[in-house]
Amino acid sequence: MHKIVDGVGSQAERKTKIDSSSKIKVLPVGNISKTSSMERIKELFGEHGPIQLVEKFEDYAFVHYENRYDAAKAVEDLHGRTVDGASLTVSFK
Repeated sequence: MHKIVDGVGSQAERKTKIDSSSKIKVLPVGNISKTSSMERIKELFGEHGPIQLVEKFEDYAFVHYENRYDAAKAVEDLHGRTVDGASLTVSFK
């Protein structure tokens, strides 16, 4: 992986960073209600496209989509949505 510090780096290094970030298909999901089940998370995020995997922990999860386009739709639709009394945080990392 190429490292860019303070915006300094060759054009090729910047392009590599952009290209690799455009392939991200995993969404970190925070602030999940403790009452939300794994099935509830799968149902919500599955509305936006095929999911490969959901890893749910106590109050956060990682949702792995098959493609970035569907992941982007989920971020747009679900970030800030209140589900089971909690406002979800959904983003690309």
